[in-house]
Amino acid sequence: MGESYVRPVTSAREPAPEWHAVWRFRVVAILLLALVAFGATKGIDRLIHVGDQNPTAPSSPGP
Repeated sequence: MGESYVRPVTSAREPAPEWHAVWRFRVVAILLLALVAFGATKGIDRLIHVGDQNPTAPSSPGP
């Protein structure tokens, strides 16, 4: 027969409020959305300038 003693929990604490989880979700969602937006703008910029041979050259010839 096994022991009948159950050790009490030594690190018990009250659960965090629900608003902690809500704001944690919102912050992560905003960060991911910003990352996707940044990646999209960089990708579109690369697609627009894919044909540029020398981006440091002046756009129009000088006099």
